[in-house]
Amino acid sequence: MGLVTLEFIEFCIVVTAVYYFLPGILQNLWLLGVSVYYILQSEAPVRTLIFLGGVTVIVYLAGLAADQSREGRSTLKKAVFLAALLACLGFLLYFKYQNFLIDVLNLVSPVKSAAAGTGAAVVSGRPHVSIAAPLGISFYTLQLLGYLIDVYTGKYQAERNPLKIALFGLYFPQLTSGPINRYNDLEPYFAARRKFDPEGIAAGALRFVWGLFKKLVISERAAVLVNTIFGAYEYYNGLYILFGVSLFAVQLYTDFSGCMDIVMGASKMLGIPMAENFDTPVFSQSVTEFWRRWHITLGTWFKDYVMYPLQKSNLLQAIGDKSKKAFGKKKGKKVPLYLAMLILWLGVGFWHGGAIKYVIGSGVLHFTYIVIGRECKPLFDKIAALLHIDTETAGFRLFRRVRTFFLVCSGFMFFRADSVRMALGMYRSLFSWNAGILTLSGLTGLGLDLQDIFVLVLAIILLLFVENIQQKTDITKAIAAQNLPARWMICLGLVFATMIFGMYGANYDAASFIYANF
Repeated sequence: MGLVTLEFIEFCIVVTAVYYFLPGILQNLWLLGVSVYYILQSEAPVRTLIFLGGVTVIVYLAGLAADQSREGRSTLKKAVFLAALLACLGFLLYFKYQNFLIDVLNLVSPVKSAAAGTGAAVVSGRPHVSIAAPLGISFYTLQLLGYLIDVYTGKYQAERNPLKIALFGLYFPQLTSGPINRYNDLEPYFAARRKFDPEGIAAGALRFVWGLFKKLVISERAAVLVNTIFGAYEYYNGLYILFGVSLFAVQLYTDFSGCMDIVMGASKMLGIPMAENFDTPVFSQSVTEFWRRWHITLGTWFKDYVMYPLQKSNLLQAIGDKSKKAFGKKKGKKVPLYLAMLILWLGVGFWHGGAIKYVIGSGVLHFTYIVIGRECKPLFDKIAALLHIDTETAGFRLFRRVRTFFLVCSGFMFFRADSVRMALGMYRSLFSWNAGILTLSGLTGLGLDLQDIFVLVLAIILLLFVENIQQKTDITKAIAAQNLPARWMICLGLVFATMIFGMYGANYDAASFIYANF
């Protein structure tokens, strides 16, 4: 059941309408039931339901056994915790990274066989397998593991009610692309009856429609141009490559944030706010700031459960002590920090997919930018002072934002390309200016006519306008503060704009959300 289908809209309306007529305990049972129904509409419904149900049961039982607030042997608790952790990660590796593991195995231990008719040994690789991964496996696996780690480390006690844990794992709005929620944030809403709130429903519906607008009006149009350039990158160079990767950044952002707006709007209508995943990242002035604003729940998960524990580990503490002796206290204490950061970014890159292009484009490259930015900041400050540059002016802030955008796009080049070889080929083409400048006829030759390009430009301007307001205030509250006619005009205007300018129709199949593949 796609999020941009009439079927999903009808599903959300029915779920919400029935939901508020039910008493407390039945609300949770209703949400669990409709979540199971939603899973059964996915590509691999039985596999998804069995896997997600199995992981949820493992985490629930392991949480009870590993709860530090209960009496018992700490050794046994540790063993149960590690067994559950390895089981969940093992399932994730099997379904999502089996071909990556096959590639590693082929590299380490290639298969030798006799060539037909000659008897000579021939080295051949083990073939890839095709297994449909359960829906949203990467998101809810990390979410459930976060709960288990919090229980084991004593952040809070294990949940005794299996219904709450089941709902935490199977809650349908978060299944496709997150966000990666924390149990202590959602539990208070599962513990009490959600009362009918017209303002909350209106705010959720408005956000839902805004997500549809971003996906259907902006992302789907941008995808046409991006697919043309990336699909035949050998024939494009110079500004066309720059235009293509820049537009992919727009496509990816409106696709992923649009997905978040849809699911968070649906959850808001049910009276259950979920963790924000974006905070106007287009206005970031550094790569570090960008990653504090982009895919927030993934970044905080890796910080809390990977980076910080590594920093406190005996191994990195020992490395830090030796580094201080070798390089001095100031420089030496950075070594364990950067090592932990490197592992974090390798994890983020690997999480996106079992391919080197993701490790580079979503991991190592950004780690490199962040370290260079931290280490060179004193030098940059001296240059700014020497040239009498006022770094607080609007012009310099704009320069920082543009610089950050293109640094991030350099990673998106690897993310979108089919392989590292293709990304490097596009980089070579980027600095080949034989194709000349972008022209109107050249743009209309990329797959969209002039009218669609005009709509795309206006929609992006509207997006930037809304994002700019969002930086200063909660735009849903700002809209709610307006008079009733103004609120209706905004809501209906957005609905009609999506209906009129959205890319869909009898022969059109909106692409699935990009992050649903992760």
